[in-house]
Amino acid sequence: DQLLAQASGYAARALELDPQLAMARVASAYCRFSERRLKEAERLTNEAIQLDPANAEAHLLKASIHLRRREFESAEREYAGAVRMR
Repeated sequence: DQLLAQASGYAARALELDPQLAMARVASAYCRFSERRLKEAERLTNEAIQLDPANAEAHLLKASIHLRRREFESAEREYAGAVRMR
């Protein structure tokens, strides 16, 4: 998909400019998630959370990854944590 490739490119460029930018990792992780590349999405999401533990978007995505893997208890914990952050 052209838009997904474009979004992925923008996220990669943002990471080149600022490797500490958690939201760029989240954006890149969303792209990998959309491509069903869950291991990469999870790695990027965990990196984003390490950089910014209060990043609700990262926790929401991590919950979605758990949900897709049918890890319901882990998904519920992440969703609850993300809601508390907002």
